[in-house]
Amino acid sequence: MRNNICYLIAGCIWPSYITGCVNCIQGYVLNGFICVSLNCATVFPNNTCQTCPNGFSLVNGACQRNIYKCANIDSNGNCLQCVANFALSNGRCVAVGCLAYNPITFVCISCASNYTWNPSQETCDLKSIPNCFSALNASFCSQCNNGYVQLSGLCFLQISWCVSYVNRTGLCGQCSPGYYVNTLGQCAVLPPNCLQSDQNGLCLTCINGFRVSKGICLPNIPNCQAFDPITGACKQCIPQFYYTSQGQCLPLPAFCTAANPGGGCTSCISGYSLAGTVCVTTIINCMIYNQNNPAYCFQCITGYYLNAGYSCSILPPNCLNANSLGICLSCAPSYTLSGSLCVIATANCLNYVQSNNITRCSQCSAGFTLTSNFTCNQLPQFCISGSNGICNVCMQNFQLYQGLCVYFTQNCMAWNNVSLQCSGCVTGYYLAISNTTYVCSLLPRFCIRADIYGNCQECLQGFMTYNFQCVDS
Repeated sequence: MRNNICYLIAGCIWPSYITGCVNCIQGYVLNGFICVSLNCATVFPNNTCQTCPNGFSLVNGACQRNIYKCANIDSNGNCLQCVANFALSNGRCVAVGCLAYNPITFVCISCASNYTWNPSQETCDLKSIPNCFSALNASFCSQCNNGYVQLSGLCFLQISWCVSYVNRTGLCGQCSPGYYVNTLGQCAVLPPNCLQSDQNGLCLTCINGFRVSKGICLPNIPNCQAFDPITGACKQCIPQFYYTSQGQCLPLPAFCTAANPGGGCTSCISGYSLAGTVCVTTIINCMIYNQNNPAYCFQCITGYYLNAGYSCSILPPNCLNANSLGICLSCAPSYTLSGSLCVIATANCLNYVQSNNITRCSQCSAGFTLTSNFTCNQLPQFCISGSNGICNVCMQNFQLYQGLCVYFTQNCMAWNNVSLQCSGCVTGYYLAISNTTYVCSLLPRFCIRADIYGNCQECLQGFMTYNFQCVDS
């Protein structure tokens, strides 16, 4: 008791309120009126330690806590020698190569740069494994420095994006998605749109919607049948499709068998024809179709004209151009237009007629007659109409004579074919001249032949001429 307060003195059997403890229980010794534990496991009768518990050593009859990594302690409890790989420092054993240690446990917490921490032995081992931070032994690193990866006890430079390594080589065996293992064993970014490539970076498998072309991934072109081995572009679409300027294969336009990149048809199926870039029902003999209404023809081939129904009809014979009604507007060389017909001009022909694609003259101009060969011959003089060069109707004051028109002469029986005047009269008349015109005059009495002046040249039997008269003989 001190100052009316009671204190417990550990291990004391004879305390003194003035000085403290005078005598201690077994296993304790008096040290300046304080009982200090001997830490004995077992005690001799003379109050000295017989044995010590684990972690303690027997020193001068007392059990003293072992000095960390100390191999030999003297009778005063001082460490004389440390275990292997440890050295004495201020009476304590510190791992060789240790830069800093725990002040209570004296376990190293930082090794020098040329040493590596060995956790199992709590030593700093001289580095024999490059880039090793902590090793189980000199040949097996358990933890590598930052930036390195441990492979079978060795340290290799960490490879970005690598998920598994080839054992004890430091080369990557498998990369993260989006990367591939190159020829250097590193991870490189996969080519765009590629799922898998070889070590040279040439793609082997592409993502959906893309295809492999010379080691790269190009957009897949649906309905493409063949690709260009150099450019990778589609060079041929499957049947019924065409390749567009945007690099696609699209269905061909209706009735089309081929199209240009703009989608304009360039050829059509049987029974259809091109109207610009559209396939329409074929209009026979049509060369150019109407752009605004492809069902109509715009221009026919040579030898045909565009009719009122916008289809093509054959031109009339020898006609170059006709209107929609088939009326010829111009003729081929060497032909002339007559009404609506193209004819080889027949001289002096007025009208023509067509039969069995043959055009012939049907009417000649005034003064001409149509022959059996359909040519126009000039009518005889003073003739109004006739055929084959023979007059049928003569002008007034003229009459027909052997197909000719001769001057009308009463009592005339023969005419001159050149002068068309009477050249012979009927019996009882003689050919006389009157104002340059020949006429038939009555013969003088009893005269049977007279000259043009009426002078009798021959008389009836029984009469004779006298002064150009017939008198009784």
